[in-house]
Amino acid sequence: MEHTLDGISSELYKAIVTVVDDRVRDIKVTRQDFDELKDVVRELAKAQKRTEGRVVELAEAQKQTETGLIALTKEVRTLTRSHKELQRQVGGISNTIGYGLEDKAFPILPDLLKRDFGIEVDKLYRRFLLYPDGKDDEANIYGEGKREGKKVYVIGEAKAPLGKRDVERFLRMLKRVQAFLPDELVPMLLT
Repeated sequence: MEHTLDGISSELYKAIVTVVDDRVRDIKVTRQDFDELKDVVRELAKAQKRTEGRVVELAEAQKQTETGLIALTKEVRTLTRSHKELQRQVGGISNTIGYGLEDKAFPILPDLLKRDFGIEVDKLYRRFLLYPDGKDDEANIYGEGKREGKKVYVIGEAKAPLGKRDVERFLRMLKRVQAFLPDELVPMLLT
């Protein structure tokens, strides 16, 4: 029997050494493999630095975009306020023109109503019409008169300019007034 090393025969020992040597050779990293791995790691590090630089650039671009959006939001708010103020002013001008139109029409309308429609009316004026339910309408032109001995109410609207919505609103008002006033209505629109 051959000599044993710690209870292992020399043949078994040689076989184990051979297997270990083969395995070490299989997993052994050569210097060339190691250098290639270092190059790959170096390239990855460079790529990561470039990526980090781009992330910083993106963060800065996002910050500039947010700053721009904040400025844009402020500008839109300013424009909205300016637009509302302009609407208010134009509405005031429109009312002034409408009142001027009514004021100019009041003296000549009675003659026109008599000549063209056989309606005799003493005076035309602005009036709020109050309904039993507590609601009201403003008649830009209001007058009580007679045609062929029958009582009539002249109800008018003066607008400069007159639009489709104005006409629709006037027609709705006429329906409400008709339910309230028992006699004939004579509607008129001035523009």
